[in-house]
This record gives sequence, C-alpha cells and structure tokens, in this order.
Amino acid sequence: MTKKEDKEGGSGKGMRDSAVYRIGSSNSTGVQITSCLLNGENYLTWSRAMTIALTAKGKLGFVEGRVPKPPPGDSNLENWEMCNSLVLAWIFNGLERELQSSAAYATEAKVLWDDLKERYSQGNETRIYQLKSDVCLYRQGGKTIQKYYSGIKTLWDELENYLEQPGCSCEAAARYAAQREKEKAYQFLMGLDDQFRNVRSDILRTMPLPTLSRIYQMVSEEENQFVVARSRETAVGQQRANRYVIIVVDPATSRARAGHSMVHLQKETKEEERRYLGKENKELLGSGRRPDKLQDSNGKGRVKAFRIHWEDGQEVEQLGVVWKEQDPVVAIIHFRDFQIPNSRHCSI
Repeated sequence: MTKKEDKEGGSGKGMRDSAVYRIGSSNSTGVQITSCLLNGENYLTWSRAMTIALTAKGKLGFVEGRVPKPPPGDSNLENWEMCNSLVLAWIFNGLERELQSSAAYATEAKVLWDDLKERYSQGNETRIYQLKSDVCLYRQGGKTIQKYYSGIKTLWDELENYLEQPGCSCEAAARYAAQREKEKAYQFLMGLDDQFRNVRSDILRTMPLPTLSRIYQMVSEEENQFVVARSRETAVGQQRANRYVIIVVDPATSRARAGHSMVHLQKETKEEERRYLGKENKELLGSGRRPDKLQDSNGKGRVKAFRIHWEDGQEVEQLGVVWKEQDPVVAIIHFRDFQIPNSRHCSI
C-alpha cells in the first residue's frame, strides 16, 4: 500500500470513527428515546422501538457488536466509553421501574442488550405458533373496519419479525412477498362480520385478487354505506313514531276539518277511551295507548288521535295512498279489520 493510499484509508477510517462516536447536543443520559417501556411481556415491541431509535441516533452498532470496545491505549477508547455509557442510560431509561434494578450494574450496552433478549424474548417456534393461531382465530366481532384491520395488522407485523425473509431482490423474493400479501388478504376477509358477505363475494370473484390496500378500501366503503343506511332508517323510524291516525268522532258536534291546524294535545280519560274504543279494540289501533284529545284552531270540537306504530315502512306508505284515494273508514277496515261508526279522516 502506498503512502497516499494509506493516508486516504486512514482518513476515511478516521471519518467513520468520528461519525460513530459523535454525540449530539440533544443527546443526554436523562433522555427516554422511546415511549415504549419494557415490562417483561412486550419485548418484541420494545426491542423494535429501541432499534429504530438507536438507528436514528447512529448508535445501533454498540448493541449489535459492530462497534467493539477498542484495546487499551487506543485513541478512541475514551470516545467509545462515553458512547457506551450513553447507550446504557438509554436502555436503562427504557425499562419499567420494576426491571431497572436488574440492569443497574451493567457495564456494556451489548451485554445488557443480549441479557434482556435472553430473559424476555420467547422462543421463536412457540411464539410463531401462537401468532399464527391468533391470526386464524381473529374476528371483527362488531369492531369498526379500522379497528379490526389495526388489530390483525399488529399480529402480522409481529409475525414478520420472526419469519425469515429472502435476502435477495430476485423474482423468487418478489413472488414470496406477493404470496404473503395474498395470505393476509384471505385472513382479513375470513374475519369479517357476516354483514360484509356480499362485498367479500365480489372481491373473491375479482381476477386477479385485489391488493390488501384495495380490499381494505372496498370494505371501508361498504361500511360507510351501512352507516348512511342506518342513519336513514333512524330518521324514518322517528318520523313513523310521530304519525297519527286522526278519527273525528261524532261529527255532529265536531267542527274539525282536514287541513285545519290542531293547537292543543292532551291525554284522554280512561272513561272516554272505554266509551269510544272498547277494551277489545285497543290493540287493533297499534300500541294500545290511550287516545289523545285535540281541538281545532277555534278551540271547538274534539278529535280522537291514536298514535300508530308500524314496523314496515312500505306498508305505511301503501296505507297512506289508500287514505288519499278511498274512504278512510274502508282503509281502517281493510288494514285493521276495525271500524268506528260516524267517523272521518282528518290530517294534521
């Protein structure tokens, strides 16, 4: 090696060493570099969060063994010890208080890192089996599509950390990735609630099978349609609950007419209810509630109002048409098999 090459190589090595041992002004031993704390049961999530944070700070090599401790007398020994102590503090701060005592006397970041992995990481095969079982059994169970997808994706992501991934970028690796995505799509569709069976069938008939992202979008759109439909049903139900059948009793003494405004509504007495309806006819007019008393805009005459509840909205609409086109008494006879003599229909 020439002097020039040696000089360039030494210069490059010095620059790399300088980057590895650099400590930013915002880095201190009191910093908690991840919000996820190790509690003894979340090692995989915690180690993933710590790995990301250490990579961002350029210190992952200290726990992976890529930056070994320099021999005594090396010019970088002091820099290494400072960085090692900093990483130790970050790991210590990432532990729950109950676990910190077991890590208080560690002297090397890599040794502590490996010790935590050995203590709290479950055996790969056992955890893989558990995750695969959880994925197969995972169901929507009434959750929103967003929450359901988030839950099953958490299981997928953890499982990916245990499974070996092809290290190349060849065609076989691409086929493997595509197959994994297809498996996730099937698992996602299998766990959907039964109300999504139509969109699920449409998706499975699509060739080729849509991507998982597209499937999520299609199912979410279906969910939004359900929400809109339920809102409309609620509104119709409220309107239906406010419908009245107005029957004018004894028109000789009543001056109420169709189209006149009714300004007063109050409860009718039990005696009047028994007088005009009779016990046997209460249920025929709907809920069996006591009729209400109405007065016309002039305060004269009395009109009987019975609140009617029908479950079938279409039936209500058809009955409304009958009222418009035929005598209302005939309509009542046809629908309820019930008739009040000397009565006529009056709308509010």
